[in-house]
Amino acid sequence: MGHTPKGLSFVKDWLVKKLQAKITTLDRLLAYRRKNSEKQALILQARQQIAVLLDKLSAAALVPVEEAAKTIRGLEGAACRVYFDVLSRLLPDEYQFDGRSRRPALDIFNTFLNYGYGILYRQVEKALILAGVNPYTGFMHRDEYLRKAMVFDFKEPYRHWVEQSVFSLFASKLPSLQHIMEKDNGYWLNDEGKRILAGNYLESFRKEREVEDGTTYTRERKLLLEAKAFASVMNKTLLSWSPDAAYN
Repeated sequence: MGHTPKGLSFVKDWLVKKLQAKITTLDRLLAYRRKNSEKQALILQARQQIAVLLDKLSAAALVPVEEAAKTIRGLEGAACRVYFDVLSRLLPDEYQFDGRSRRPALDIFNTFLNYGYGILYRQVEKALILAGVNPYTGFMHRDEYLRKAMVFDFKEPYRHWVEQSVFSLFASKLPSLQHIMEKDNGYWLNDEGKRILAGNYLESFRKEREVEDGTTYTRERKLLLEAKAFASVMNKTLLSWSPDAAYN
């Protein structure tokens, strides 16, 4: 299906859920800062900005495909910049960072975040395989990665699980420079840092409850069920899809 309106519709839905989850995360952070009007104002401003971008994303067209894909990714990217900016400003001064940095990270927060996303990648890959989805056939990332592109696509709505776990560690001032090492002009977690993050994240993954359609699931269960639901939809879509009808 690749870069077609049908494929892009999956991506758009996942990114809508991703931004909705970021708003939910900000709401959780707001609830813990009722006595700090300055931080409340920061969160509310960011929430409003992301909500506006979410509305635009929800209304974004799917054709022409290449232009639509750029628009959708642009809106998602803008929302993420707002989100990570406010996360940084809510952290203790010594942990604040200047936006996202990837492989290598340029600060301690992104070092933990990158490793956490790596754990999530492996969890999503496992869920897709168990559900019978080919992890190599993606929609949005197919031209950007020579690896398992569908994993990169499908994990988007679940990134907030990692972000919540990492933020909670830093809000508690648990990470330190002793947990990272310098390499390749950036930073990577050492074994102790990996242990701290993995322990915190995996506990929430297995025990944290989320409600979906009135039913409560662990995050682990939710991921597998949603992978299976996606597999079912994909199978039905592929049966009715043909290259000639791709742009209809």
